[in-house]
Amino acid sequence: MALLTSSEFQEFADRNGIRHVTTAPYHPSSNGQAERMVQTTKEALSRITKGEWQTRLARFLLSQHITPNSSTGKSPAELLMNRQLTTALDRLHPDHGEDMLRKLELNAAKRV
Repeated sequence: MALLTSSEFQEFADRNGIRHVTTAPYHPSSNGQAERMVQTTKEALSRITKGEWQTRLARFLLSQHITPNSSTGKSPAELLMNRQLTTALDRLHPDHGEDMLRKLELNAAKRV
C-alpha cells in the first residue's frame, strides 16, 4: 500500500517530531472523533440562518475550542496552548473555572 504523503511532508513531520498516522482512504469510521466533529459543525452551520453569520460562527468555534474532551479532560485550546481560554462567563464569575476544574478532578478520581 502506497502512503498518501509526499517526502517533503514526511521530512517536515520528522523535523518537528510529528508522528503521522495514516488511515484507510474513504473509510471515515477509522477516525470517528474527527467525523463526529465534522457532523457537529455541519449541523451548527445549517442552523445559522439569521443574524450576523460571522459572529455566530465565531461563537460556535469558541465553544468548540473551550469544551473539554471527555477522554482527556482538557479542551483543544488547552492542549494546543497549554492554557485555558478566558470567556465572558469566566470574567463574570472568576471562581467558575476553579469549580469546573474541581468537578473534572473528582470525576477523574472516580474513574480510577
